[in-house]
Amino acid sequence: MARYLDPSNDYAFKKLFRDKDRLLDLLNNIFKVTDGRKIVDLEYEPLEMMPLDAQGKKVLFDLRVKDETGKTYVVEMQRKNTFDYLDRVQFYGSRISADQLQAGQAYKRLLPVIIISFIGGKLFPDEIDCINEHILVEKKSQKQFLSKITYIFIELGKVDKTKVGDDVNGWLHLLTCAATENIVPPEIHNKNILCAYETLEQSLWSPGELDYYVRVTLTQDMEDAMRQEAIEESLAKGKAEGLEEGKAEAKREIAKRLISLGLPDHIVLESSEISPDELAGLKKTTL
Repeated sequence: MARYLDPSNDYAFKKLFRDKDRLLDLLNNIFKVTDGRKIVDLEYEPLEMMPLDAQGKKVLFDLRVKDETGKTYVVEMQRKNTFDYLDRVQFYGSRISADQLQAGQAYKRLLPVIIISFIGGKLFPDEIDCINEHILVEKKSQKQFLSKITYIFIELGKVDKTKVGDDVNGWLHLLTCAATENIVPPEIHNKNILCAYETLEQSLWSPGELDYYVRVTLTQDMEDAMRQEAIEESLAKGKAEGLEEGKAEAKREIAKRLISLGLPDHIVLESSEISPDELAGLKKTTL
Protein backbone atom coordinates (compact mmCIF):
# COMPACT_ATOMS: atom_id res chain seq x y z
CA MET A 1 0.00 0.00 0.00
CA ALA A 2 1.32 3.44 -0.94
CA ARG A 3 2.41 5.54 2.02
CA TYR A 4 1.52 8.88 0.46
CA LEU A 5 -1.65 9.84 -1.38
CA ASP A 6 -1.71 11.43 -4.82
CA PRO A 7 -1.47 15.25 -4.62
CA SER A 8 -3.06 15.59 -8.06
CA ASN A 9 -6.34 14.32 -6.59
CA ASP A 10 -8.59 17.40 -6.33
CA TYR A 11 -9.40 16.78 -2.68
CA ALA A 12 -5.76 16.11 -1.71
CA PHE A 13 -4.59 19.19 -3.64
CA LYS A 14 -7.01 21.45 -1.80
CA LYS A 15 -6.12 19.86 1.54
CA LEU A 16 -2.43 20.50 0.88
CA PHE A 17 -2.72 24.10 -0.17
CA ARG A 18 -5.48 25.43 2.04
CA ASP A 19 -2.48 25.90 4.32
CA LYS A 20 -1.33 29.48 3.71
CA ASP A 21 2.36 28.96 4.51
CA ARG A 22 2.59 26.06 2.08
CA LEU A 23 0.81 27.90 -0.72
CA LEU A 24 2.97 30.99 -0.23
CA ASP A 25 6.10 28.86 -0.37
CA LEU A 26 4.95 27.02 -3.50
CA LEU A 27 3.94 30.19 -5.38
CA ASN A 28 7.04 32.16 -4.44
CA ASN A 29 9.23 29.32 -5.67
CA ILE A 30 7.30 29.21 -8.95
CA PHE A 31 7.79 32.97 -9.31
CA LYS A 32 11.57 32.55 -8.86
CA VAL A 33 11.47 30.88 -12.27
CA THR A 34 9.12 33.37 -13.95
CA ASP A 35 9.29 37.06 -13.01
CA GLY A 36 10.93 37.08 -9.57
CA ARG A 37 7.96 38.57 -7.74
CA LYS A 38 7.40 37.63 -4.09
CA ILE A 39 4.07 37.44 -2.29
CA VAL A 40 4.15 38.51 1.35
CA ASP A 41 0.64 37.49 2.41
CA LEU A 42 -2.45 35.76 1.03
CA GLU A 43 -6.16 35.86 1.72
CA TYR A 44 -8.32 32.96 0.55
CA GLU A 45 -11.29 33.92 -1.64
CA PRO A 46 -14.58 32.07 -2.40
CA LEU A 47 -13.99 29.17 -4.81
CA GLU A 48 -17.21 29.61 -6.76
CA MET A 49 -18.22 32.38 -9.18
CA MET A 50 -21.84 32.50 -10.23
CA PRO A 51 -22.69 33.14 -13.90
CA LEU A 52 -23.14 36.68 -15.15
CA ASP A 53 -26.63 35.72 -16.32
CA ALA A 54 -29.05 32.80 -16.03
CA GLN A 55 -27.63 31.08 -19.13
CA GLY A 56 -23.98 31.60 -18.25
CA LYS A 57 -21.41 29.17 -16.92
CA LYS A 58 -20.78 28.79 -13.20
CA VAL A 59 -17.05 28.69 -12.40
CA LEU A 60 -15.56 26.55 -9.62
CA PHE A 61 -11.86 26.94 -8.83
CA ASP A 62 -9.45 24.63 -7.00
CA LEU A 63 -7.93 27.56 -5.08
CA ARG A 64 -8.42 31.30 -5.36
CA VAL A 65 -6.41 33.79 -3.29
CA LYS A 66 -5.60 37.49 -3.20
CA ASP A 67 -2.23 38.92 -2.15
CA GLU A 68 -1.40 42.01 -0.09
CA THR A 69 -1.53 44.26 -3.19
CA GLY A 70 -4.96 43.05 -4.31
CA LYS A 71 -3.76 40.79 -7.14
CA THR A 72 -5.88 37.67 -7.62
CA TYR A 73 -4.32 34.23 -8.10
CA VAL A 74 -6.22 31.16 -9.25
CA VAL A 75 -4.35 27.88 -8.68
CA GLU A 76 -5.60 24.85 -10.61
CA MET A 77 -4.54 21.20 -10.73
CA GLN A 78 -5.40 19.60 -14.09
CA ARG A 79 -4.41 15.93 -14.01
CA LYS A 80 -4.59 15.46 -17.77
CA ASN A 81 -4.54 17.82 -20.71
CA THR A 82 -7.98 18.18 -22.31
CA PHE A 83 -8.72 19.67 -25.70
CA ASP A 84 -10.55 22.67 -24.22
CA TYR A 85 -8.32 23.45 -21.24
CA LEU A 86 -6.57 26.46 -22.77
CA ASP A 87 -9.96 27.94 -23.66
CA ARG A 88 -11.19 27.25 -20.14
CA VAL A 89 -8.30 29.03 -18.36
CA GLN A 90 -8.74 32.06 -20.63
CA PHE A 91 -12.42 32.08 -19.72
CA TYR A 92 -11.43 31.96 -16.03
CA GLY A 93 -9.08 34.90 -16.43
CA SER A 94 -11.62 37.02 -18.27
CA ARG A 95 -14.40 36.26 -15.78
CA ILE A 96 -12.30 37.10 -12.74
CA SER A 97 -11.04 40.32 -14.31
CA ALA A 98 -14.56 41.41 -15.30
CA ASP A 99 -15.97 40.46 -11.90
CA GLN A 100 -13.75 42.97 -10.10
CA LEU A 101 -15.80 46.02 -11.06
CA GLN A 102 -19.33 47.00 -10.18
CA ALA A 103 -21.48 49.16 -12.48
CA GLY A 104 -20.11 52.68 -12.69
CA GLN A 105 -16.65 51.92 -11.30
CA ALA A 106 -13.61 53.19 -13.20
CA TYR A 107 -11.62 50.69 -15.29
CA LYS A 108 -8.39 51.96 -13.71
CA ARG A 109 -9.41 50.07 -10.59
CA LEU A 110 -8.83 46.75 -12.34
CA LEU A 111 -6.08 44.72 -10.66
CA PRO A 112 -3.95 41.96 -12.22
CA VAL A 113 -5.17 38.36 -12.35
CA ILE A 114 -2.70 35.45 -12.46
CA ILE A 115 -3.91 31.99 -13.46
CA ILE A 116 -1.53 29.23 -12.33
CA SER A 117 -2.19 25.78 -13.79
CA PHE A 118 -0.45 22.57 -12.76
CA ILE A 119 -0.80 20.10 -15.65
CA GLY A 120 -0.41 16.39 -14.92
CA GLY A 121 1.21 15.72 -18.31
CA LYS A 122 2.49 17.91 -21.15
CA LEU A 123 0.57 20.79 -22.70
CA PHE A 124 3.04 22.52 -25.04
CA PRO A 125 5.87 21.28 -27.31
CA ASP A 126 9.03 19.97 -25.62
CA GLU A 127 11.05 23.12 -26.39
CA ILE A 128 8.82 25.04 -23.96
CA ASP A 129 10.14 24.91 -20.38
CA CYS A 130 8.35 22.95 -17.67
CA ILE A 131 7.37 26.24 -15.97
CA ASN A 132 6.20 28.70 -18.61
CA GLU A 133 4.56 32.13 -18.41
CA HIS A 134 2.20 33.60 -21.01
CA ILE A 135 1.53 37.32 -21.35
CA LEU A 136 0.06 39.59 -24.01
CA VAL A 137 2.71 41.42 -26.04
CA GLU A 138 2.62 43.69 -29.10
CA LYS A 139 3.53 41.45 -32.02
CA LYS A 140 6.29 43.51 -33.69
CA SER A 141 8.08 45.01 -30.70
CA GLN A 142 7.37 42.10 -28.31
CA LYS A 143 6.71 44.71 -25.61
CA GLN A 144 3.95 44.26 -23.06
CA PHE A 145 1.30 46.96 -22.77
CA LEU A 146 -1.66 44.80 -21.69
CA SER A 147 -0.74 43.41 -18.29
CA LYS A 148 -3.95 42.59 -16.42
CA ILE A 149 -4.08 38.83 -17.09
CA THR A 150 -1.13 36.41 -16.89
CA TYR A 151 -1.14 32.64 -17.36
CA ILE A 152 1.50 30.38 -15.81
CA PHE A 153 1.61 26.66 -16.60
CA ILE A 154 3.61 24.04 -14.73
CA GLU A 155 3.79 20.94 -16.93
CA LEU A 156 4.50 18.09 -14.54
CA GLY A 157 5.03 15.69 -17.44
CA LYS A 158 8.27 17.55 -18.20
CA VAL A 159 9.67 17.41 -14.65
CA ASP A 160 13.10 15.81 -14.21
CA LYS A 161 12.28 13.53 -11.28
CA THR A 162 15.96 13.10 -10.42
CA LYS A 163 16.33 16.79 -9.51
CA VAL A 164 15.34 17.41 -5.91
CA GLY A 165 18.03 19.70 -4.49
CA ASP A 166 16.44 23.16 -4.50
CA ASP A 167 12.98 24.18 -3.27
CA VAL A 168 11.46 24.61 -6.74
CA ASN A 169 12.41 21.08 -7.73
CA GLY A 170 11.44 19.82 -4.27
CA TRP A 171 7.85 20.99 -4.81
CA LEU A 172 7.77 19.61 -8.36
CA HIS A 173 9.12 16.28 -7.10
CA LEU A 174 6.42 16.06 -4.44
CA LEU A 175 3.66 16.78 -6.96
CA THR A 176 4.93 14.17 -9.43
CA CYS A 177 6.44 11.44 -7.23
CA ALA A 178 4.91 11.45 -3.73
CA ALA A 179 2.23 8.86 -4.57
CA THR A 180 4.91 6.32 -5.55
CA GLU A 181 7.33 6.93 -2.66
CA ASN A 182 7.66 5.41 0.79
CA ILE A 183 10.25 7.83 2.16
CA VAL A 184 10.88 11.53 1.70
CA PRO A 185 14.01 12.15 -0.40
CA PRO A 186 16.85 13.12 1.99
CA GLU A 187 17.74 16.11 -0.21
CA ILE A 188 14.49 17.85 0.78
CA HIS A 189 14.92 20.16 3.79
CA ASN A 190 12.22 22.77 3.16
CA LYS A 191 9.87 22.57 6.16
CA ASN A 192 6.77 23.32 4.07
CA ILE A 193 7.51 20.49 1.63
CA LEU A 194 8.20 18.13 4.55
CA CYS A 195 4.87 19.13 6.11
CA ALA A 196 3.18 18.55 2.75
CA TYR A 197 4.51 14.97 2.70
CA GLU A 198 3.14 14.50 6.21
CA THR A 199 -0.27 15.80 5.12
CA LEU A 200 -0.30 13.25 2.29
CA GLU A 201 0.53 10.35 4.61
CA GLN A 202 -2.36 7.93 4.19
CA SER A 203 -2.25 6.59 7.76
CA LEU A 204 -3.06 10.07 9.12
CA TRP A 205 -6.28 10.47 7.14
CA SER A 206 -9.61 9.61 8.74
CA PRO A 207 -11.81 6.87 7.18
CA GLY A 208 -14.21 9.58 6.01
CA GLU A 209 -11.41 11.56 4.33
CA LEU A 210 -10.04 8.44 2.62
CA ASP A 211 -13.50 7.50 1.39
CA TYR A 212 -13.98 10.95 -0.14
CA TYR A 213 -10.47 10.82 -1.65
CA VAL A 214 -11.29 7.49 -3.35
CA ARG A 215 -14.62 8.79 -4.67
CA VAL A 216 -12.91 11.87 -6.11
CA THR A 217 -10.28 9.65 -7.75
CA LEU A 218 -12.95 7.44 -9.34
CA THR A 219 -14.82 10.49 -10.62
CA GLN A 220 -11.67 11.98 -12.12
CA ASP A 221 -10.73 8.67 -13.76
CA MET A 222 -14.22 8.37 -15.26
CA GLU A 223 -14.10 11.91 -16.64
CA ASP A 224 -10.64 11.28 -18.13
CA ALA A 225 -11.88 8.07 -19.80
CA MET A 226 -14.93 9.82 -21.25
CA ARG A 227 -12.81 12.62 -22.73
CA GLN A 228 -10.34 10.14 -24.24
CA GLU A 229 -13.17 8.08 -25.71
CA ALA A 230 -14.66 11.16 -27.36
CA ILE A 231 -11.31 12.06 -28.93
CA GLU A 232 -10.71 8.50 -30.17
CA GLU A 233 -14.20 8.33 -31.71
CA SER A 234 -13.55 11.58 -33.57
CA LEU A 235 -10.20 10.28 -34.82
CA ALA A 236 -11.68 6.94 -35.95
CA LYS A 237 -14.55 8.61 -37.77
CA GLY A 238 -12.20 11.00 -39.51
CA LYS A 239 -9.98 8.14 -40.67
CA ALA A 240 -12.91 6.05 -41.91
CA GLU A 241 -14.40 8.90 -43.91
CA GLY A 242 -11.06 10.01 -45.26
CA LEU A 243 -9.92 6.61 -46.53
CA GLU A 244 -12.74 6.62 -49.08
CA GLU A 245 -11.13 9.55 -50.86
CA GLY A 246 -7.53 8.55 -50.46
CA LYS A 247 -4.72 8.86 -47.95
CA ALA A 248 -4.21 12.62 -48.35
CA GLU A 249 -7.86 13.37 -47.81
CA ALA A 250 -7.89 11.06 -44.78
CA LYS A 251 -5.16 13.14 -43.18
CA ARG A 252 -7.08 16.34 -43.86
CA GLU A 253 -10.26 14.90 -42.34
CA ILE A 254 -8.40 13.91 -39.18
CA ALA A 255 -6.87 17.37 -38.97
CA LYS A 256 -10.27 19.07 -39.41
CA ARG A 257 -11.77 17.09 -36.55
CA LEU A 258 -8.82 17.81 -34.27
CA ILE A 259 -9.02 21.52 -35.14
CA SER A 260 -12.74 21.54 -34.36
CA LEU A 261 -11.96 19.97 -30.97
CA GLY A 262 -9.66 22.90 -30.21
CA LEU A 263 -6.47 20.81 -29.92
CA PRO A 264 -3.11 22.66 -30.09
CA ASP A 265 -1.39 22.93 -33.49
CA HIS A 266 1.49 20.59 -32.57
CA ILE A 267 -0.95 17.79 -31.66
CA VAL A 268 -2.91 18.29 -34.92
CA LEU A 269 0.32 18.15 -36.94
CA GLU A 270 1.63 15.05 -35.17
CA SER A 271 -1.67 13.13 -35.33
CA SER A 272 -2.70 13.98 -38.90
CA GLU A 273 0.76 14.21 -40.50
CA ILE A 274 -0.28 17.20 -42.61
CA SER A 275 2.11 20.09 -43.30
CA PRO A 276 2.06 23.41 -41.41
CA ASP A 277 0.87 25.14 -44.61
CA GLU A 278 -2.03 22.69 -44.95
CA LEU A 279 -2.90 23.26 -41.30
CA ALA A 280 -2.97 27.03 -41.79
CA GLY A 281 -5.31 26.62 -44.77
CA LEU A 282 -7.62 24.20 -42.96
CA LYS A 283 -7.88 26.51 -39.92
CA LYS A 284 -9.17 29.29 -42.16
CA THR A 285 -12.01 27.13 -43.43
CA THR A 286 -12.70 25.08 -40.27
CA LEU A 287 -12.77 27.69 -37.51
